[in-house]
Amino acid sequence: MSLTMDLTRALLRLRPNPFRTVASMRKSASRSRPDAPVPEALRRSFSVTADTVRGHEVIMLTPRTGGVTTDLVYTHGGAYIHPLLGVHWQIIAALIHGTGARVTVPLYGLAPEHTADDAYQFLEDVYRTVSERAGSAPVFLVGDSAGAGLAIGQAILYREKGIRAPNGLLLFSPWVDVTMSNPGIAAVTGLDPILAPEGLAAAGADWAGRRDITDPLVSPLFDTLESLPQTSIYQGVTTSSCPMRRSSQPRPRPLVPGWTYGSTPLHSTSSSLRRGPRKPAMRCIMRPTASPQGDQGRMSRTGPGLDWHPLSLQK
Repeated sequence: MSLTMDLTRALLRLRPNPFRTVASMRKSASRSRPDAPVPEALRRSFSVTADTVRGHEVIMLTPRTGGVTTDLVYTHGGAYIHPLLGVHWQIIAALIHGTGARVTVPLYGLAPEHTADDAYQFLEDVYRTVSERAGSAPVFLVGDSAGAGLAIGQAILYREKGIRAPNGLLLFSPWVDVTMSNPGIAAVTGLDPILAPEGLAAAGADWAGRRDITDPLVSPLFDTLESLPQTSIYQGVTTSSCPMRRSSQPRPRPLVPGWTYGSTPLHSTSSSLRRGPRKPAMRCIMRPTASPQGDQGRMSRTGPGLDWHPLSLQK
């Protein structure tokens, strides 16, 4: 780990963890804050437009030069209780610079006032509009943390409804199990300066609303995950959202038959997003293949959580 990351982690530990307890989570959620505005630097670099769908703002950023051949729909993280932050705009800007894609950012309602059902109605409307505008061009769903969970949930929903599937999913530390019941979480709780299982589980229950917390649209891990599009996952190893463990044991049966899980650069698995060679950060990639032979690692589910055997991670 670099000195910069060591310093960042040390500074984060000086701040109170809002998810340490249910009470601290509720206090954090009650502090109503607006979504971070689009920075002026991004407005200068990209064409920025806004619309309203079902009472929620939808922002679209389009490169000013070069033809747009790919659309991304980005759902931000925040445990379903926190709004879009300035750092999310940095991620979005990097995606546009790296891919040349047009990015649509739907600002969904947050818990406890809003639930997963509210979000999916809104996101489906947004996705249909983006897909119609894109025509035959590829459309990817992208998100971080809870927003990555929403990206997977959308793919599951559209599969069930027979709606055009996205061409791929790009996920950063996806939150796929709001029950937070994976026993492996305890091993990383003390290492994660931002998240903690008690508050996260309560936030997830609020988000579920009338749905069970194991409903695949709330906790995508409980879906079969079959017939989903090509998926790339970038995951840290000490976050509460996805505990992993190194293992030298024989590889288990894949979570999804016919899927392999290994370390592959983004630009070779998602050609529509390619813009020259990249040097990815720590990563683990999922992709469907015709044969499970020759993969570099597979993912299995051990109870309601993720367990990686072996880790094929690179820096």
